[in-house]
Amino acid sequence: MDELQAFIDEQKALDPEFAESFNEGYEAFRRGVLLRQACESRVNTRKDCRLKEDQKLTRRM
Repeated sequence: MDELQAFIDEQKALDPEFAESFNEGYEAFRRGVLLRQACESRVNTRKDCRLKEDQKLTRRM
């Protein structure tokens, strides 16, 4: 276990309010990261699709 995790675990053991607040904050952060990744993936997919369509149109001409 690294030092940061050991510190967090120690604080959680000492202060239940900290533990609850930390867990809620971490979950909110994690959801935000997942949403951002999904959005970026969707945008990249749209760009890829658009690029492929443009290439198809160029080949037909």
